[in-house]
Amino acid sequence: MRLEGGTVVNYFLILGISESAGETEVKDAVASLSESLRPDRFTGNVKAQAEQSIRKITEAGTVLSTPDGRAKHAEDVRVAGDSVKPEQLKCLIGHLCVAAGIISYKDLLDAISKQTDIDLPLGQILQERRLLSQTELEGMLMGQKLYGIPNRPLDYNTKRLMELGLVSLDMVKIAVIDQQTSMDSIDQLLLKRGFVDPFLIAALTSGSSARN
Repeated sequence: MRLEGGTVVNYFLILGISESAGETEVKDAVASLSESLRPDRFTGNVKAQAEQSIRKITEAGTVLSTPDGRAKHAEDVRVAGDSVKPEQLKCLIGHLCVAAGIISYKDLLDAISKQTDIDLPLGQILQERRLLSQTELEGMLMGQKLYGIPNRPLDYNTKRLMELGLVSLDMVKIAVIDQQTSMDSIDQLLLKRGFVDPFLIAALTSGSSARN
C-alpha cells in the first residue's frame, strides 16, 4: 500500500518475515502474531495498541496472500527504500528537552500541537508556558548544533514498531539522543523510556518467524 507522499507500508516488516517468504510463512506469521496479540491478553491503552497491530497484521496477510501480491509489494518496498530517512531523525529543541528531563513527552506534544495553531518557535512556546528558562533554551540551542544526522541506522525492531504505529517519530528521535550516551539499541531505549510496552514487544517477538 502506497501512502500520501510515496511512503510504502512494509507488510513484510509488519509480519516479521523476509521478502522471499512464501504463502505458508505468511499464513503462519499472521496466525502466530494474531494469537500473541489477542486483545484479551492486554488492558487499557496497550489493548488498543494490540487491536491496532492486529488490524495491520490482517491487512498485511491479505496483501501478501498471493505470489503476485508478494512480488508487487516487494518491488514497491525496494523502490520506496526506508520509510524513515536519516535526515528525518535529526532532533529539534523539544526532543533535546525531553531527553534532558526538562519537559515531559506530553509537554512536547502539547507544544507541538500549539505550534500548529501559531507560527512561533517551539522554544518560545515552551518559555511562554514556563517550562523552559532562557538559560536552558540557550543550552538546548547549543546542544542542537552538536546533534547532526545520526550515523547509525535504525534497528529492525524499531522500524517494525514504527510500521505498526506503536511508536512515533518523535519518540524515536528522543531515543536517538539517548543513544549518544548509551550502548543500547533504539528499541531498548524506547522500552526504558516507557514509550512501548514490554509485553507488546514480547508478543511481537514470539509471533515472528523470520527477518530480512
